[in-house]
Amino acid sequence: MSTNLQFARTASEIGATEATEFRVVILYNQPESAHRALKVVDGVVSEFADKLRVGRDVWSFNILELDEVAAEASAAAAQAQLLVIAADGDAELSAAVIHWLERWAVESTPGTAALVAVLSRHDDSASEPSATCRWLQVLAQHAGQGFFAREFRLPTPKWDFAGIQRRATEPSSILLGILEHCQPAQRWGLNE
Repeated sequence: MSTNLQFARTASEIGATEATEFRVVILYNQPESAHRALKVVDGVVSEFADKLRVGRDVWSFNILELDEVAAEASAAAAQAQLLVIAADGDAELSAAVIHWLERWAVESTPGTAALVAVLSRHDDSASEPSATCRWLQVLAQHAGQGFFAREFRLPTPKWDFAGIQRRATEPSSILLGILEHCQPAQRWGLNE
């Protein structure tokens, strides 16, 4: 029994002092998407935490429209082993993001990275991967990179727009009570 335990030692216990660097680049459209992507990445790398030194670069889709920033994000992605796209799977990617991803696909060295799609979906009836997911998969295949996808099904909000509009235009009983209670004084001033 004790012989099995000696094989369960960590890298630091056997004298390995330098952890391997593992670079992750996350591109996201909404903060909630970035949060989901970080959770996915943490789950993937947690198993190798004692062997890897994980570096994360997180970039918003909006900022890729700036040429200097897009170039900096491209340089980071060129060094990354994992490129994560966190977005709304029901929406199309912007032209700037598509251009950036196509550039990454051309400039990346085949077999050195994986493209991971972390996509949210509101359509509960959809059983097939989203168009965005399929496009990212084809892009990864053309680039010679691995591809993994995780589509999250989010509940569809049940908005009552008529009720919201009515509540915005009609004063509530609390507001009416405040207005009735706080009547302005009839007279005021220094000489009265």
